[in-house]
Amino acid sequence: MTKRTVDGEVGFGGWRVAALAAAGLGMWGCGDDSTSGPDGGDADVADGGDGEAADAACPVDVPGGHGIAVTEFGAVQGADSEGGGLEFLGVPYARPPVGELRWRAPQDPDCWEGARPAIEWGEACLQRSYDITASPPTMEDLGSEDCLSLNVWTPDIDDAARPVLVFIHGGGNQQGSARDEAMGALMYEGRFLSQTEDVVVVSIQYRLGLFGFLADPSLEDADGHAGNYGLLDQTHALRWVRRNIEAFGGDPERVLVFGQSAGGLDVCMLVASPLAAGLFDAALIQSGGCIVLTEAEAQARSEEWATAVGCADAAGRATCLRALDGAALLGPIESPELDGITNLKFIPYVDGWVLPSAPVESFRAGTHNHVPVIIGTNSDEVSLMVPEGSVTPAEVTAFFERFADPLPARLAELYPPGTTPESARAAYIQALGDGQFTCQARMISRALVEGQTEPVRRYYFTHRVPGDLGASLGAFHGIENFYLFRTAESTLLAVLLTDDDRLVEDALGGWWTRFAATGDPNGTGGPSWPVYETATDPYLEIAPEAVTGAGLHTEACDLWEPISEIPTE
Repeated sequence: MTKRTVDGEVGFGGWRVAALAAAGLGMWGCGDDSTSGPDGGDADVADGGDGEAADAACPVDVPGGHGIAVTEFGAVQGADSEGGGLEFLGVPYARPPVGELRWRAPQDPDCWEGARPAIEWGEACLQRSYDITASPPTMEDLGSEDCLSLNVWTPDIDDAARPVLVFIHGGGNQQGSARDEAMGALMYEGRFLSQTEDVVVVSIQYRLGLFGFLADPSLEDADGHAGNYGLLDQTHALRWVRRNIEAFGGDPERVLVFGQSAGGLDVCMLVASPLAAGLFDAALIQSGGCIVLTEAEAQARSEEWATAVGCADAAGRATCLRALDGAALLGPIESPELDGITNLKFIPYVDGWVLPSAPVESFRAGTHNHVPVIIGTNSDEVSLMVPEGSVTPAEVTAFFERFADPLPARLAELYPPGTTPESARAAYIQALGDGQFTCQARMISRALVEGQTEPVRRYYFTHRVPGDLGASLGAFHGIENFYLFRTAESTLLAVLLTDDDRLVEDALGGWWTRFAATGDPNGTGGPSWPVYETATDPYLEIAPEAVTGAGLHTEACDLWEPISEIPTE
């Protein structure tokens, strides 16, 4: 039996559950000074120390014409969205992180002349993509290192100052993109949400896997920083939004950053990071935790990787790594998923700069970015990773027995595996879902309210898609995105959608939009979404008829929360 602990994080620190990466594992085809960092200095300098500050504005030639927005780096030509509004795709927010800029903090893009076409999606960031639900599972290398772009959907480029919703995609920080496709639809396409709710929607790309989170000391910059490049990308994109979104009809002082799965985890990191201070006004975490590595863990994984690709010599390692092409760097990657549990090798770590301490510690101490926060999970998070008939009662019991006494008996009481594959699967899904998602959300909520006065709220999404898929998978990991972005209407399930599905679409869009606009999701009609407090653990259950509740899986979470060592075999 192997056990591991992630120092500095309370509970579930070592458990890498496949659902954390599920939405992107290929299975589906506030501050008032936006230019200042946490110490009042220039935020772009804080972004890497060697980057050119965006204050050196480009001389912009302003061409006339329909669908042209002017950014500080040049004008961009968008296109009419089907159904109304405008879309700007593949807008660069940083220079390509290639050559000597590989494993460096993002730098502002070069200026351009004329109106740059923004009518095609940018490349996904380089990755090895796995479809672990295919039979047999498949993998492919895709994307490019030249990938730091974002997309904007807006009803109009006027002075309406609309709320801005900035989305960070999931994929375990290893894979995925803003253009992820599932069930025949572009899952995160923002045009429907923008048109329906009269908001500006932004989605971003950021470096993934070893390109985004390699933390080898040989890569340190002049200030001694290495790793967490994906988080620096996200921070840079948020700074671009603060400085440029007004040109797209958005309000730079009403920015919601939200993400799902690993995107939600990254939102947690941004709430904790002093480098993101003043770049957003509210944060929303969908099915994401706050898992981080220690510096020692991150560096050990990076050294192991460097050795595997032939760059074992520490003295020349940085030069060796930068000389390799992307395919060679991806070479050693193996499937990250086994039996519903995933080991995500390259993720954020506590580096003392981007993350001065583990996020939950920062929250409790009140040293994070104080903004209104919503955090929530789905009722059947890991069902996608546990196919019907894939687990037996004996296997579930064996999984429980990996834990030290008296936990096996308590887990069996809370999640009885029964006598059939059906009952065993249900128990396994619930146990994994509670341990990694539901109870993690409770812990994060408690930590936040301990360290801030801005309101925190929880939700629990229980709505199932129609038909056999919903019957088999329940409210699975990532399903809420189809309702939030209103892309369910474009999926293969469109013919099965009912009035209940449309009620959920309307409710999610309204809550998320009001939260972006005011910091409070409540509106007229429906239940009042309560502010979180530790004593009662209140939450909103999201379903066609939303209801409030208190004490979500209390007995289970009381068991899970103190666990800091999770057996992996």
